[in-house]
Amino acid sequence: MALLSIIACAGLAIAQQVGTEHDRTFDFSKIQTFAVKTAAPANDAGADNGAREAITKRLMEKGWKPADENSCDALVVVHVASKGKDTMQAFYEAAPDMKWQNVGAPKLADSDDYEYKPGTLVVDIFEAKTRRAIFRGVAVNRNPENAEILDKEAKKMFKSLPTASKSPKSASATQQP
Repeated sequence: MALLSIIACAGLAIAQQVGTEHDRTFDFSKIQTFAVKTAAPANDAGADNGAREAITKRLMEKGWKPADENSCDALVVVHVASKGKDTMQAFYEAAPDMKWQNVGAPKLADSDDYEYKPGTLVVDIFEAKTRRAIFRGVAVNRNPENAEILDKEAKKMFKSLPTASKSPKSASATQQP
């Protein structure tokens, strides 16, 4: 009986809570190429690298192709919240030209002071030319050192990402945690 309780608790501990939101007026068929960058490095370089690799893999599965940051259609900005004050404002202090407030997000209030728990993965996708936010994904209660969990989070995060085959009006947001 005790063993079953331990197994059940372990299963709950690795369950991913992932939510997304995107700009329903944006024509995602314009996006053919992307570049991934880390906004502010986390305390764990392995977590940053693992997140970038998982995100790149899943976006390529959607038909997007990696490109140079200067020539890409979409700029994908990865944040891994670490200890300390990690807010949307803190994530973008070094990039004031990014218009992150244009997209809502699960687990995000409409204020700058919402703090993310350490380990939370936040992925913002911007139209590269305008720096307009077109997508945000948030994965909470995560283990940033576990590549398998990172990959599952990325898969879940981009499952409903609109592509050329989906019109902006018909695409919908995923469940919010």
